[in-house]
Amino acid sequence: MQRCRAAAAAALALVLMGTLPVASAADTLCRQGPASAEPASAPVAGCAEAVCTAVGDESFCTCKAGTGWRFERRRGTQTLQRWPTEVSPMTGPGAFSVTSADIDGDGSPEWLVARWMGSSNGLGVTYHNVCVVWPQQPGRAPLCRDVREWGALTVLVQEEGRTGCSLMDSDWKPGREPGRRAGTYAVGHLLRLTQGRWRPVPSAQRPAVARRLLDDFMAERDTLPQRNAARLWYLHPGARGWP
Repeated sequence: MQRCRAAAAAALALVLMGTLPVASAADTLCRQGPASAEPASAPVAGCAEAVCTAVGDESFCTCKAGTGWRFERRRGTQTLQRWPTEVSPMTGPGAFSVTSADIDGDGSPEWLVARWMGSSNGLGVTYHNVCVVWPQQPGRAPLCRDVREWGALTVLVQEEGRTGCSLMDSDWKPGREPGRRAGTYAVGHLLRLTQGRWRPVPSAQRPAVARRLLDDFMAERDTLPQRNAARLWYLHPGARGWP
């Protein structure tokens, strides 16, 4: 048992010391359309309360119906889609934005509806629910996922030689490097849209990647969305593989 533990610790040390590949240097931030205007209250039939934002000739609304909330995708007075959502008392029904990106690689952009659910104390981790909506398929259910640090650590990336956008799904985790005290790390796992679902890329192809929250990384946090456009956070020389 002790030998097994020693072997596992040695393997972990090799990963964290960076002897295993962690990411493709050819990754770039996936191109997205501009964010929608700030949502505002609007009258919507069937909604006791609604907050909407326009994107092109369509609009997306948070609608209170009965005791629950839902998203509505509308064109004029016509409702194209509805799906349930949650509204945090901390952020309110207007805490969402809509952008666009070619997620599935078919050459046409999809809508990305991101709802801000709140932030933690201490490190100030942000929580979002992000839904992919297919403009030409109103009968197709949105693909929704809860994520951490949307737009900063969790980002859409363009992999070299692949169409569509992959998702670097990230969170803060505790960890330790050999010879150092325990610390906090940003850890990201690459997901690809496959058969209508976000599926993790096998670690043999793309190991998870981590970057320790040192002073320089802390100083970058507020500007990560802008910095990612020049170099993704996990391509920093301080990034390491993660088991």
